Order: sequence, then structure tokens, then C-alpha cells
Amino acid sequence: MPAAMTKVQLIGRKPQLEELLGRLYELRLIQLLPADEEPALQLLPPEAEPDRLTRTSDLRLLIGQIDGLLTLAESPTENEPAAQLSPADQLQTMLREEVRELTPQVDALNTRIDALLTEAAVLPRYLEPLRRLLPLIPELSELDENALAALQLDTIVLVLNTDDDAVTETLRTGLRELLGDRFELVATRVDRDAIGCVIVLPHDSAEPVRALLGRERVRSLRLPETYERLSFRGAVAALERRLGEVPGELARARTKLHDLLAPRAPDWRAGRTGLQAALEQIEAIDQVGETGRTFVVIGWTPRRALPRLRNEL
Repeated sequence: MPAAMTKVQLIGRKPQLEELLGRLYELRLIQLLPADEEPALQLLPPEAEPDRLTRTSDLRLLIGQIDGLLTLAESPTENEPAAQLSPADQLQTMLREEVRELTPQVDALNTRIDALLTEAAVLPRYLEPLRRLLPLIPELSELDENALAALQLDTIVLVLNTDDDAVTETLRTGLRELLGDRFELVATRVDRDAIGCVIVLPHDSAEPVRALLGRERVRSLRLPETYERLSFRGAVAALERRLGEVPGELARARTKLHDLLAPRAPDWRAGRTGLQAALEQIEAIDQVGETGRTFVVIGWTPRRALPRLRNEL
């Protein structure tokens, strides 16, 4: 059976308002109502004090930062002991300092993880075209970096993101206009939307060709700089080796991030509860009405709890 409710008005001096709201929050005995909606009372809304607005903004930011760290910690929430909370101001200072100290380490690890994930996703996009091109240029595939340097040759590897086979001929025409016959272009379709290409050309023509490729209206993926100046077979071997290393490095980076954050997660969850309480108490001020010197708090409370509420306050 629903509990019988009664409406209450709490009136006090303005300097005591936040203390009263904190006590009401602890008691959990009253549901606040917007005081300015009371037709029988002529009350002013609370003043928008800059300090209160700043505290509200700071608390929301800190709660968001704690939520982000808790997400990264990936730690279970059940059956964890609640930490002993400090007073609200000390708690906020402690959490802000901890977040400030951890942020550079967390950012560095997240950047590392993102880079490794990018490598894991992108490098196969180059490796498959190179593997398919190897049989088409057996003489070139046997040359290492020293041999290419001795012959004063360079190789440029591209993945053309297109389903139009005519793009290869357009590229060949552009290279012929720039280099005449001093190049070799070999291409093979990798999948429906991509063509793998390798260009063999004199070393002194490599930069003009790269500039040409940058000007062409062809969506292409240049081989990453780390592999760009390797021999054809050397690039394949380096890509295969790197793809073998990435999973282990990624696992180690994730473990390091977890080990950094997970032990702190129980205290952060408990601390977040205190921050949320402080934020709700500040936001509750918006439901309070004012006269020249007093505040008026209006709400509903269970009728049987009225004596306790009166005694507590």
C-alpha cells in the first residue's frame, strides 16, 4: 500500500542553505519540488552565483573524467569494497590531483594502442597486393636494397582504391609524359575496390613521381614511410614481421593500461558517489525559492517520517 505523503516547507537563513541541502541528501526523506511553481507564494529564483556555476561545471567535468578512467579500467563493479570517503572538498581535491597525474600516462598508452590498432588494420592492406605482385616481377623481387642502390633504381608501391581498371592506364600515361620509357609499371587487382601497383623507376625520378601521384585525382594508399624505401621483397618481409609483432605489443600495452587503472577503480567508484552527491546538492539549489533574507525549500515526505525529519533538522 502506498505510503501517505505530506507536503512540507522548510524556511531558513540563506547562509544555511547548502548545509540544509546536504543534510536532506543524507536523510533521503524528502522529494524536492520547484518552489517557484507554488502559486500561493511569491518567491524569487535563487541567484546565479558565479561560484556555484563554476563548482557545478568543475564537478561535471571531474565526474566525466572519472567515468572515462573507469571505462578504461575494465574492472568488474560487483563485490568491491567501498572506500572510506573524505569530506567533499578533500575528496574533490584528491581525485583531481590523481586524474591530473594519471592523464599523461593514460594518454600515452591510449595513443600507443590506437597506433597499434591502426597498424593491425592497415598493414594487411599493403601486404596482400605486394604478395600478389611478387610473381609478376620475379627479377625485381630478387633484388635487395643494395642491389637497387647499385642500379640507381627506386620502387614505389601503391594501392589504388578504385573499381575502375582504366585508372591504371591513366597512371601509366601520366608516368610516360613525365619519364618517357624510363619506368616499369606492374599492376594487379587485389579485390573489387583495390588495385595493387608497383612502379620501378630511376632513383633521381622518384620524388617528381611522388609529387605527380600527390596531384593525381586517384585515391591511393602510399606504402608507409618505414617500408617505402625497402626493396620489394624486403618490404614484404618487413610487413610480415611487423604484423607478427603487433598483437604482442598491443596485448602488453593494454595490460599496462589495465594494471595502471584497475587497482584504483574501487576508490574511484566510491569517490564518484561522493562527487555525484555534491553535484546533486548544488543543482538542488535551482529548486529553492528565496525572499530577501531567507530560503524556502518545498517538497513531499512520507507522513510517518515527518517527526524524524523535524527532529533531524
